[in-house]
Amino acid sequence: MRNSLIFLFTMILSVIVEYTVFHSFFYPILIFPLSLVVGILIFHFFPLFYGILWFLLLPICISVFGHSHEPLIIYPAIAVLGYILMKRSFTRHSLSGLLGLGISIFTIYTLLQIAFGYNQFQENPIQNFSKMVVLVIFSLFIGYLALQQIISGNKRHTLNQFS
Repeated sequence: MRNSLIFLFTMILSVIVEYTVFHSFFYPILIFPLSLVVGILIFHFFPLFYGILWFLLLPICISVFGHSHEPLIIYPAIAVLGYILMKRSFTRHSLSGLLGLGISIFTIYTLLQIAFGYNQFQENPIQNFSKMVVLVIFSLFIGYLALQQIISGNKRHTLNQFS
């Protein structure tokens, strides 16, 4: 029950921060997909069920807050493709696996948006896409370091309880 509430709180918080805080900044940061990056981190660090659930419930959460300006079918498609990538291509709990998964999912996300007629990049799409890839890689690296600290801190705390 507690894990479900933390999961739901994290989803709501990421959607609120993405659509209120990031959308108040200038152009490259205004289209930063925080919910997508958090979903990639959940896919990589936690059981695959949580990653799939994140991308299946994310469109509902985005719609509840009234920010459904992009095709919402993209997220369930990312859930399926992310599951396939995690099972076949990338190792879990490694930085290279996380970055490979992140770049792959972000590229698929962008291509699906373009395929469904939603273009988030204004002029110079290649240059803006490369800026966003750098931002996604940087945020995944920071998230990786933070989650490693949290996970290793929990293991030390659990081990100290039993000694």
